[in-house]
Amino acid sequence: MFHITYAETRRIPILTIMKKLTVVTFVVLGIFAASSCDYDDSNDIDILIPNDSTETGIEARKIPN
Repeated sequence: MFHITYAETRRIPILTIMKKLTVVTFVVLGIFAASSCDYDDSNDIDILIPNDSTETGIEARKIPN
């Protein structure tokens, strides 16, 4: 007959708990990483032409029609 020790009966619940803790940790870290990203809500569209600069104070040439 098989003889099951106490350690073998406790192994499965401990692994289940560790898997759940790992999943919860990754979910919390994912939410934290997503919430720390900046959101650009400036609603501006810049049309860049060759040799154009995106620095402030420099005016862009007009686009010919």
